[in-house]
Amino acid sequence: MPQSTNRTKWPVHGGGLSLQPGWFPGHSLAMFYVNIGIQEPGDLAPPNMSHPVVPPFQLVGPDNNEYEGQFCLPQIGMPKNLDLQVGTNITIQVIELAQHGAALYNVSPDHFHRRGAYVSYTDVS
Repeated sequence: MPQSTNRTKWPVHGGGLSLQPGWFPGHSLAMFYVNIGIQEPGDLAPPNMSHPVVPPFQLVGPDNNEYEGQFCLPQIGMPKNLDLQVGTNITIQVIELAQHGAALYNVSPDHFHRRGAYVSYTDVS
């Protein structure tokens, strides 16, 4: 499969992330993880998603039924121990671990840019 050309421009110093967690039932309590994978030149995809960009956090929703609403992490920084440059391809991975044990994954192929936009995720079981 060739490398995706449909990439979001992500600010090299980090950006905002919007999440909609309650799209499906059973998500009144969940843990979230946000990681990035770095794609090296010549690779079709990052080898792993081993760079956390926020500490894991818990969400407590109103109940176990579907519920509307979203939340935003307005500024997700990039790991300080990495030398990330404009033009580098990354993938942002969002993991939601629901209270019943289901793990929901969503990824976004991104490209470091001087400026960028918010990335928005909808819970996709």
